[in-house]
Amino acid sequence: MNRNSFSLFFSRSNIPNVITGSRIILFLLTLFAINYTYHTNEPLHAAFSIIGAVLYGLDWLDGYVARKYGWESSFGAIFDPAGDKICAYSMLAYFYSIGIFPLWALAIILFRDIVLSTIRLASVKYGFTFKTSQMGKLRTNIIGFGGGMLYLLHYWGEYYFIEVDIGISHVVMIGITLFTIFNIVKLPNQFMLKIFPRFTDKVGAVITFIIAAIYPPYSIIIAMIWITAYTLWDYGRAFMHEVEKKLAVDRKNVQKFIPKAIAYCCIGIGMTAVILGLLTVSIYASILIAMGIFIALLMQNQNVANAQLVTIPHKQTTTSNTS
Repeated sequence: MNRNSFSLFFSRSNIPNVITGSRIILFLLTLFAINYTYHTNEPLHAAFSIIGAVLYGLDWLDGYVARKYGWESSFGAIFDPAGDKICAYSMLAYFYSIGIFPLWALAIILFRDIVLSTIRLASVKYGFTFKTSQMGKLRTNIIGFGGGMLYLLHYWGEYYFIEVDIGISHVVMIGITLFTIFNIVKLPNQFMLKIFPRFTDKVGAVITFIIAAIYPPYSIIIAMIWITAYTLWDYGRAFMHEVEKKLAVDRKNVQKFIPKAIAYCCIGIGMTAVILGLLTVSIYASILIAMGIFIALLMQNQNVANAQLVTIPHKQTTTSNTS
């Protein structure tokens, strides 16, 4: 690392990226500690579980700091969602290893993250920009919140939750669902739904909570799959809209882009298969390879974006942040 790179890394404008990287490392270390203390040291296990929940919940911090102090960057716009994906996969991979999360559900969630990342790389190369909704960020939060409840019910449920027809988990989820529905009707500019300008997204959020409230913890997994499918549909809708718009002005470029996007999609499917195959052998190897793939895609996206800036230096470009 030369002096310029060293000073850039420790500059104040890079603080959001340092926060993102630190959160990833600390979360993975905490997850290792959670696995190590599983049914061997209950007080330490509880402490590490709380720390892990806090670290996962701090996914907003880097973005908040970047916006507040004007330290936003194209690298951070890619690094932030990549960090969320790494943490989400690592958590769900651990859940799979202890038998509370099915492999098929994990495959769908990982497929979505890997394939969208590879298609995004092809999109950047050919100058396609897909503006999707904020449902991706809700998906990250649903996976974190739902994952936390799954683990709570699995590990401590038999001690602290009374098994009745309507338990405390039902009450919590039903309460959130009713509050969300009330929000659509009465408070459209308040609470979390204010980030969803489209009514269809508001309905999608409500459906997510309704599914999760039906029969926790099993329905929480279905809710995660539903929100994943919804975001895939949202991305596909934005993809088709952009392709149709480009066809009117640059048909030749679109004809080059479509085969490349399909090829990158196939590469993403292969990467997903490799990560899941490793998971059946070693959770740690699978997490490390997944992290390496996400970081490699992140760096490649950034290199392509920088190359685009060099090619067209007189045009202002913006990078959209999708999760």
